[in-house]
Amino acid sequence: MIQVCYICWKTYGEKEPLNDKSHTHGICEACFPGEMEKIDKIKKERAARRCERDCPPGGESLLELKAEVDPVTDDKEGRGSGEL
Repeated sequence: MIQVCYICWKTYGEKEPLNDKSHTHGICEACFPGEMEKIDKIKKERAARRCERDCPPGGESLLELKAEVDPVTDDKEGRGSGEL
């Protein structure tokens, strides 16, 4: 099967079965980084919309909120032990 990029329509290879000369679609190496940038942008936009809908008042997302005590380096009173 002949592989054709669904973005730029260039032929970029073949795959099994090699005797089948029909076309199959995918994405070529040249177009891949640009598509990944678009996907990352969409993911960030969706996360921002979810945060606007689901975050507590003040707008902090749960990912942005940090624990005040680090269980690895702090004791119960919040003092760092200096050890990891």
